[in-house]
Amino acid sequence: ESPPATMHNQRKVKTTMQKKMEMLQRSRERAQEYIPMLEKLQQMRKEGDGSKEALELTTAILNVSTDRYSVWNYRREIIEKMDEETFISFYPTELTWIQLLIPRHPKSYWIWFHRKWIIPRVAEPNYTEELGLCTKALGLDQRNFHCWNYRRWVATKSETPLADELAFTLTKVEENFSNYSAWHQRSYLLPKFYAGDSPGLLAAIVEELEMIQNAFYTSPEDQSAWFYHRWLVGTAKKHSDTTEFQTLVDGELEKIDELLEEEPELKWAILTRVFLLAEKPTPDVPTLVSLLGSLETINPPHTQYYRTLADQYLG
Repeated sequence: ESPPATMHNQRKVKTTMQKKMEMLQRSRERAQEYIPMLEKLQQMRKEGDGSKEALELTTAILNVSTDRYSVWNYRREIIEKMDEETFISFYPTELTWIQLLIPRHPKSYWIWFHRKWIIPRVAEPNYTEELGLCTKALGLDQRNFHCWNYRRWVATKSETPLADELAFTLTKVEENFSNYSAWHQRSYLLPKFYAGDSPGLLAAIVEELEMIQNAFYTSPEDQSAWFYHRWLVGTAKKHSDTTEFQTLVDGELEKIDELLEEEPELKWAILTRVFLLAEKPTPDVPTLVSLLGSLETINPPHTQYYRTLADQYLG
């Protein structure tokens, strides 16, 4: 039988304050190395230095802090001075280096911007590989909007079929209904896919509205699907006649009412009911105001928003 734990054989657990002090000390140590490097680099840039040493110094600094945009700008100036042979040799190592930075700093704007800048600087960029990189990065963080924006750019440059990208966003939505970026990407792709085909877009919207019901019942408190729903209804209004649109609104109201029977205080469902009722030919303003009043009780932090909406409906 194991002896009872004592103060002497227990593993020491660091307090939050101890951890903070250690992090602060590490930051100070990094700063002591980092600041002189930055000062040296600034001088080199002032002198127009495009040497390998200057390039390596930008690498060292950016490995520590990826948000130094002036260092990225200087790095690009150095790269632009390379002759063709040097650049062709340098290009794959630069892509590898950026790829190593991405998992450590996935939401650094400047990393994605730099990759977007350097990729097309060869005759035949490998956009298929770039799509693969995006798929991998989004597997680690499904809602990384920097990566989504980069993927959109890559898909455009590579002329990837819109149907393929729609299929990709669908897999991401099905993996996680809270993936706002994936819903947003669908709102970008659908009008492009059905450009000039309003009946086709309207039919697709009807299908999307059916699909999104799963999100409402699975993650009712998450705003992502509710925002997408509002976009779908607004887009349907632009691409249908009055009768078609009112039929769609009535159908959505029925679905929302069914959901509210199960969860009568679901704020997103009540707010969506308000938006849908406001689309009726002659909106029942007292009902809208009453619903918004109930939302003030359910969700007090957003009282001012609900009152502003009520004032708009009251005219």
